Amino acid sequence: MKKYISLFLALLTITFVTSCSSDDAPTSRPTLTPNGSNSAKVSMTYDITKSGNLSFSASDSWEVTNTDEDMTVTPSSGKAGNGNVTVTMNTYNSTNYSIDHYFTVTSTNSLGTTEMKVTVTADPVFEVDNTVIQADAKGDTIQILFNTDADLDDVGFGWNAYSDFEAMCPWCNDESGAKSAGIINMSEAQHITPIEVHKCETTRSTSKYKYYASFPISKNNTGSQRSGDLVLCLFSTDDNSCHSEWITINQLPTDIKCSTDTITGNGEISMLQTHTKGNGVPLVIMGDGFLDTDVADGTYKAACERGMEAAFALYPMKSLREYFDVYQVTAISYNNVFSDQTKTAFSCVFGEGTEITGNSDKAIAYAEKAVGSKNIDNATILVVLNSTKYAGTCIIYSNDVKGDVPSGYSVAFIPLSTETDEELSFETVLNHEAIGHGLAKLGDEYSNDEQGTISESDKNTFLTEQSYGLWRNVSAYSDVTKSYWADLAADSRYSYANLGCYEGCDTYVKGLYRSTEESIMRDNTGGFTPQQRRLIYNRCMRIAMGTSWSPSLEEFASFDAPAREAANSTTRAFSNSSHSMWFRPLAKPHVKHIMK
Repeated sequence: MKKYISLFLALLTITFVTSCSSDDAPTSRPTLTPNGSNSAKVSMTYDITKSGNLSFSASDSWEVTNTDEDMTVTPSSGKAGNGNVTVTMNTYNSTNYSIDHYFTVTSTNSLGTTEMKVTVTADPVFEVDNTVIQADAKGDTIQILFNTDADLDDVGFGWNAYSDFEAMCPWCNDESGAKSAGIINMSEAQHITPIEVHKCETTRSTSKYKYYASFPISKNNTGSQRSGDLVLCLFSTDDNSCHSEWITINQLPTDIKCSTDTITGNGEISMLQTHTKGNGVPLVIMGDGFLDTDVADGTYKAACERGMEAAFALYPMKSLREYFDVYQVTAISYNNVFSDQTKTAFSCVFGEGTEITGNSDKAIAYAEKAVGSKNIDNATILVVLNSTKYAGTCIIYSNDVKGDVPSGYSVAFIPLSTETDEELSFETVLNHEAIGHGLAKLGDEYSNDEQGTISESDKNTFLTEQSYGLWRNVSAYSDVTKSYWADLAADSRYSYANLGCYEGCDTYVKGLYRSTEESIMRDNTGGFTPQQRRLIYNRCMRIAMGTSWSPSLEEFASFDAPAREAANSTTRAFSNSSHSMWFRPLAKPHVKHIMK
């Protein structure tokens, strides 16, 4: 009898527990619903001291995930019911447009997971009409149209002390205190009175912009083009990032110099160096904006030789020099100034930011004079511009042949920058553009806020180009074991480099990964990383030794020993560097596919 009573009580207990569990079990997946709208959006002003809010209803407990590093979201979790999070931006938006950031609110129960993607739109500090302004050679008064929600009493401007702005705008050196705006630490700059800020009249040609700043530019009697860089600033903050996008003022000289003879010697080929190992890796150097007098007095040759020495200044090129043939091809320009109104050998013109456009087809034709049409595919072509401006652009030509080592020629346009900071110098820019992009087909390792997360379409294009050997210093995977440098990361000889997968590269903030925090392909510091050096080595050896040569980790590691010793002897390599506030990333390389 006791046995049956015990069995009855056990069944009753199971029935009771099962019944209770059934009452508490969810009947549907979690729901997350924004209050007051059908979309989850937060609008942020330019002022990072002011926050934004998002309220929503949640059927279950929730948490904040995938938060963009540029913002802070609190609280990070909550219970079912009415939820509310506060968003604050960590940095000012100093671009020329609003930027979308993202985070996710995630809720999970036994029936599944629901995610609510939230868009946070951050307004810029300044929205500027034109970031490239052409000033009259005879003197001018320029006007910068802009919008801002800031107090106009706090608006001034700072300029790049390494540019020509102080010479173009001599009043900035007067006793008014304006000179202080040109110092490098913008947080110490004072609000300046010489800048005139006006409300735009309704009769002006544009109604989009509310204000304009006006100031004079002096006459240019220097004989060469001048270029000044400046930014509108808010001096009420101590944050160096609270400014507009860079504004470049270009001014032609009143008396543009001209060649009297562009025929004699044009296209002439000189051998600057002959290889002593392998079949010879061709590096072809030529100049743009050099007059016939520059050729006659040796200025042209000195510029080409400076380009050659810069190309072999860093590892691994320092150890690969014996494999190279270096050619100089003379190109005489009619003018020594770059603009739409002047005439140079390769028609180079400075665009927005650090972009340079030029006649790459003509540069390739000049290079063929030196190396021949059969060997042009292996050529790295360097066009040195007779300008002191910081800029650089590379055109990469791909044969679209699948393999671990890329093929195809390249054209890099690089001015003779006089910037004193290492990351802005001619030598550093040349290694980034001509050796990194041009020779080894490396991808950029910096990111731009406006790019955000790489799209699936762009990622597919990226992966296709990687199959041709391009961009092998970048990975589409966060797992280092799936990267192209997995073997280097696992090799104790390269433990000093902290190789891993660091998110943000190829201009995208998220979705692509680089091997180190810093490198010459990211912010022009720290030299080439182990993976970058290997890719340069592989390209050089494939050209020098022929198609039968195959990449080998041990062969590279043995070759790379001097570079490892040099990197281990300095704390600067691959460390967090503090570059100049005037640093701007170099333009993304352009890829052209060779049709054969």
